[in-house]
Amino acid sequence: MLDAADLITEVKQQENQTQNSKYPCPYTLAVLKVLESLNKNNDFEEVIMWSEKINPDYLH
Repeated sequence: MLDAADLITEVKQQENQTQNSKYPCPYTLAVLKVLESLNKNNDFEEVIMWSEKINPDYLH
């Protein structure tokens, strides 16, 4: 999963979801899924690294 998420974050940018977008942002979804998985595995150093990839102002 990390390889796929790495690829997504390399080829896409996070989209601003506060502007009533009809479709979820693939970048945001990938990062949030990685964060969920890392958190379940108690890999907190990686959680911190991946959480820095998200712009919270783009979330709604």
